[in-house]
Amino acid sequence: MHFSSLLISSFLLASAVLAERPRELRRSLLDLLEKRSNVDVTTNYLAGAVLEQVSDGSFYSVCGTLTIPNLAGVNGVIGDAFVGLDYDHGCDNFFQSGITFGLPTQNDPTYNAWYQWYPDDLQLVPNITMSAGDVLEIEVKISSLNMVAHMNFKNQSKNQTFSLTLLSQYALCLKAAGWFVQAYSDTQLADFGTMAFEDAVATVNGDFPWHPKGATIYGMEQNGQYLTSVSVDEDSVTFKYTGP
Repeated sequence: MHFSSLLISSFLLASAVLAERPRELRRSLLDLLEKRSNVDVTTNYLAGAVLEQVSDGSFYSVCGTLTIPNLAGVNGVIGDAFVGLDYDHGCDNFFQSGITFGLPTQNDPTYNAWYQWYPDDLQLVPNITMSAGDVLEIEVKISSLNMVAHMNFKNQSKNQTFSLTLLSQYALCLKAAGWFVQAYSDTQLADFGTMAFEDAVATVNGDFPWHPKGATIYGMEQNGQYLTSVSVDEDSVTFKYTGP
């Protein structure tokens, strides 16, 4: 984890001030510092862990195993959880696959699987049904031609599988691979509790494994409040809902 000198100085200054504050205020400010301390990039709609291009290498695949979360909170809110190549990383095109989760009415969550080779439209994954607690395997990968992609989506819990090969005129940059949670514009993110991409790995130059530890962390912040915390280890990326 990388800490800037500014962040370290800010933490020391805050610690000195906190010594004179009530216990409750100390705890709330320390919580805020903790939530921000591992964030490298802040956006208002995206949280995630991104592996960036290494010298003489390109990312050709990214995958993870996701357990579908239970949802709580305000009705009508939605979000995405997905894996992607080149997403939000300066490339005009990107390839991604994952799920949309929403809570249109109380105690009636909805889940849909999808894939997208942007700028083409998002496509729903057929023949996959999902419920909270189901375990999904999600993988996207690109051939060496850079315009041929393969997408694999499996619901382990229901033994449902969908695989597809796509051809596109939109070449990827292969500069980045990542695991993400996304809100829609400035709308409130659905409360998903805690969820994780386990067995998370990307490949460089087709076969060399690259793990999430050391990834750039994206934090999602709206109206001055972080909506998620993101943590990584050798083979997982964990998201925790921290919003209102």
